[in-house]
Amino acid sequence: MILERRAYTLRPGLAAEFWALQHSWNTMDAIPDYLERNIGYFDVAGGTAEQIVHLQRYDDFADWRDRVASNQRQPGRQDYYTTARKLLTAQENGFFSPSPVARLSPLWNAERDWLCDQPVFPDAGDVEGLIVTETSVDLLPGTAPSYWREMEIFSETDGFEEQSLVGMFVSLVGQLHRVLEYRWFTSLDEFHRHRSRLERNKAWREAREALNANVAASRITVLRPSPVPWMRALFTPRGVHSG
Repeated sequence: MILERRAYTLRPGLAAEFWALQHSWNTMDAIPDYLERNIGYFDVAGGTAEQIVHLQRYDDFADWRDRVASNQRQPGRQDYYTTARKLLTAQENGFFSPSPVARLSPLWNAERDWLCDQPVFPDAGDVEGLIVTETSVDLLPGTAPSYWREMEIFSETDGFEEQSLVGMFVSLVGQLHRVLEYRWFTSLDEFHRHRSRLERNKAWREAREALNANVAASRITVLRPSPVPWMRALFTPRGVHSG
């Protein structure tokens, strides 16, 4: 399994137009092969302004190539691309593999392979109020084994909150030694309470001290799930109002 992360930077003020375009053009009927493996589209609520992030799950690079090609062959796609690209100032993507520690990748590991079919968090509540945090950590060269060892130790303590974890991933292409962690929260306040619990937890403080020796840079981006129901497979059944 590989994860593709794409980010689209929009021209200022065009986010609503982007989502309207998705609602009209990118339905399960229009691009089924592509959306079958869509984990979710997200609006950046805290971080780079006017940016869309979306995540895809593929078997491997061949699966990615075939599904993207199938998408491109669908009727009317060139009209869609022409319209969509007028909204953008930049596009980027990267590929990641699941954490080597199974507990840090609960949806994709030797025991489970979630295929974006049924929501993982269907009882999350009001999807419109949810946030997903993307924590990006750049490791110093050669420190990945130590980083994962410390994270595995911490994941076995009572300070580790598994219920909010979507997964952790490590880069395959692009920036090397980059780790991404995704978590979901019912609100921004709940995220802040999570951070406060970590700060008070002795096991986390000890783990953080060891982890910081491996880290070159880090940042947290706050995301909100797509307003288009079938583009938030973590929380909403894919067939809801799609087409």
